[in-house]
Amino acid sequence: MLQFIAEQNVLLYTMAVVGILGAISQAVLYFMYGRLIRDMGNVTGIPKGKFMKQLKQRYTGGRRMNEEIFNTKAFVRRSIMEFEYAGMNLHQWRRLGGIAFTVCTILGAAGYFWTQSLNMAQGVQQNYLWAILATALLLVGIYGLTDISYKRKYLETGLQDILENSGIGRRYQEVDLPEPVPRPMEEKEKVKTVKPITQQKTVSVKTTPMSSRQKRDRTAETQAQKDKRELKENLAKLKEGISETAVVREREKERNTEILKQMDPAEQERVIREVLKEFLS
Repeated sequence: MLQFIAEQNVLLYTMAVVGILGAISQAVLYFMYGRLIRDMGNVTGIPKGKFMKQLKQRYTGGRRMNEEIFNTKAFVRRSIMEFEYAGMNLHQWRRLGGIAFTVCTILGAAGYFWTQSLNMAQGVQQNYLWAILATALLLVGIYGLTDISYKRKYLETGLQDILENSGIGRRYQEVDLPEPVPRPMEEKEKVKTVKPITQQKTVSVKTTPMSSRQKRDRTAETQAQKDKRELKENLAKLKEGISETAVVREREKERNTEILKQMDPAEQERVIREVLKEFLS
């Protein structure tokens, strides 16, 4: 069986298949980086690829939650490392070329010593050494042509530059935050204190940047105070309207009483009867 495998050059054919698969893996990696670089220009607009869409969504979400300590460089590197194609990330695709070369070297060395132990022809033994050299030249050549290292650095630098300088996260925050509500006049009047000009002192207040959550809480509190003020005003207007109605009715009553006093008793009785008749009809 071993003699048959050696004579049929099974190991040589296996080395050829493994070497070609390693070269194909590097070509696939080259096209994947090329596709990501082409879609990189659409990050500020509407990305076409799934990776760029998720990258934009995660970046804007991360900047909105914690803008002060958000590291764009680390975010881009991690996103590229987590990108997968056909169940493998970019690093695993790159390692396939090295694995292919290692397997071909082991098979070539095993075939060389195997054929030597079987006392086969010198030419057959040399074929395994030539196969190792051919596999090495093939993989080194594909590494040089694809230049994956440069494409990876170009992709990282380009994404970092676009995300930091295009203002995607900042624009997202500006649209998402509610508009500030002006402070009611009543609160401003309460805060003011009257002091003599000679006793006023200049006080320097150190302001610290407010987070997005504090801004939203302050906006919600101001809105509640505004609603409370409007409710008080409406109740005051309603109370004034009721008071005015009562005053008008009292005046009408007094006026009718004066008119009746000026009439004769017979005329008063006739007027009262007509009014009661109209009221009861």
